[in-house]
Amino acid sequence: MKKIEQRALVCRILALLLAAGLGVFLVRYFRSAGDWASSPFNRHLYNAQGQLAAGTVLDRDGDVLSSVKDGKRTYYDGETVRKATLHAVGDLQGSIGTGALNAFADKLTGYSLLNGAFGAGRGGELYLTLDARYNYEAYQALNGHAGTVAVYNYKTGEIL
Repeated sequence: MKKIEQRALVCRILALLLAAGLGVFLVRYFRSAGDWASSPFNRHLYNAQGQLAAGTVLDRDGDVLSSVKDGKRTYYDGETVRKATLHAVGDLQGSIGTGALNAFADKLTGYSLLNGAFGAGRGGELYLTLDARYNYEAYQALNGHAGTVAVYNYKTGEIL
């Protein structure tokens, strides 16, 4: 009888460990599933060049800063605006880790916990609080000098 009690105790401990592991996984899933799904190794969300193949990044006025056309990521037509907003939008190679293309890849692909990345080809729209016109003006004002210009709405905290 003692042997059966010991085996039952071992089974209970294993069941508790399994439940604890499942609980940890579920917590991590609800917190990080979007990051997991939008990782660059997920080939149906990225094209052959490693560029995010869905989603549109817009500024506060609705100017398209980056979008996908015919499977290729495109950027704003004006070279100066592209240079002025590069820090916020990101680049083709994904070298700017804090750019919107990397930081919000799950939102740009349209990922949801319920549907996953299904239908990610449609992508989503991401509106940034920055204004491309203000970034253009700041870039022009620096006149090729190194520096930083920051403009924000002190009432709302929005970075313009």
